Amino acid sequence: MSETPDQTPDTTAAKKQEKSPWPEAAVYAMGVWAVALGAEVVHQILQFILGILNRDVMVAQMSKFLRDEDPTAYSDGLVRLSAYLSIGFSAFVAFVILGVLAWMLTLFRAKHKWAGTARRLLFIFGLYYALRVVFVFVTSPAGSDAPDWLFAIDGMIQIVAGVAGGLGVYFGSREPVIKYTGEYEQIRKLQKELEEEQKKREEEKKREAEEKKKDDAPR
Repeated sequence: MSETPDQTPDTTAAKKQEKSPWPEAAVYAMGVWAVALGAEVVHQILQFILGILNRDVMVAQMSKFLRDEDPTAYSDGLVRLSAYLSIGFSAFVAFVILGVLAWMLTLFRAKHKWAGTARRLLFIFGLYYALRVVFVFVTSPAGSDAPDWLFAIDGMIQIVAGVAGGLGVYFGSREPVIKYTGEYEQIRKLQKELEEEQKKREEEKKREAEEKKKDDAPR
């Protein structure tokens, strides 16, 4: 009579958990941060498209602003070039930041020595994406040449990035994640150093008080 191994779903799940190099909260944090960054890439692409579609509106606004200062200093070609450069430079800066955040996510996943820095940076931008959702509901496009449906899609993408960023803030601040990055040990070490420093100061004050008491004692 053959014996079957005694395996339950709980033991199987435990074995899978042991094989994972990341705590569960870190897995969730990496997942939602990846979703937030992916949504932000789409948002920035849409922003670039919206900027191109609204180039005439931007040129008119820049022309009015510049010519109010000096009507003869700026030609139409220079103003139009400035508008295109502004759109391109904004997109360039946005994608550089996204590249840095993607690199930080890679460092966090690899448990690099900068994993703590990566977690804090992703935490900050996750909070920014979450707070930015408020402006999606309180602002509306005015005087734009772009279709309304494009703004609607961009708004939905920002909401996705905001929700994912908020979840990243939640999971990224969990204690298992802080232990995973090594920040927990650094905090404990700093606390221990502060406690030792405080203890030394108290002992020094006590010794000074005893010396003063001896000096004041009658001879």
